[in-house]
Amino acid sequence: MPVSAIPFKSAVIKYIDDPETVDQINSFKMGNMAITPEVRLYLSKKGYGRGFYVAPFYRYSVFTTNEVPVKYNSDDGEQNTVNISGKITANSVGMLLGVQKAIGKHITLDWWLLGPQYGKSSANLEGVTGKALSANEQSSLQSNLEDINIPRIRTKATVTANNVGLNIEGPWAGVRMGLNIGVRF
Repeated sequence: MPVSAIPFKSAVIKYIDDPETVDQINSFKMGNMAITPEVRLYLSKKGYGRGFYVAPFYRYSVFTTNEVPVKYNSDDGEQNTVNISGKITANSVGMLLGVQKAIGKHITLDWWLLGPQYGKSSANLEGVTGKALSANEQSSLQSNLEDINIPRIRTKATVTANNVGLNIEGPWAGVRMGLNIGVRF
């Protein structure tokens, strides 16, 4: 997936009360790569590749983020921003329910009805300040990072004069759904 806004952004935002966190999610952009091995068990008597199936799967995902802005108060009373970026990795398992049907001799239609998944995720985001931050500026930035409040997510912020770090850990959930056209050979 190319870098863009997070999917289902409005659904995430409605569970967050903090306006600053909402602003951060609104400006958050990410890209994605995932590997998903699965084993299909066809339940019909038509044989392999036809009819209803269940498919347990494992998914390893890596999300990249670009320039997530974090605000802080500077010594001169202005509000400044530091951009952080990095990777989010997730490991999850799930069960996909689907139907596969042959359309002609070489074309198949594969309908993923529902594939819920659950697992865990972790992230490491880092940024470099444009100038050396004073102790007060570091404290303001540290406070703003620690105030990020997403239910069931643990965060740990580290701020120095020139660097910002944010580590995030928590649960990961998703749903696979889709309609695929395949070629048999």
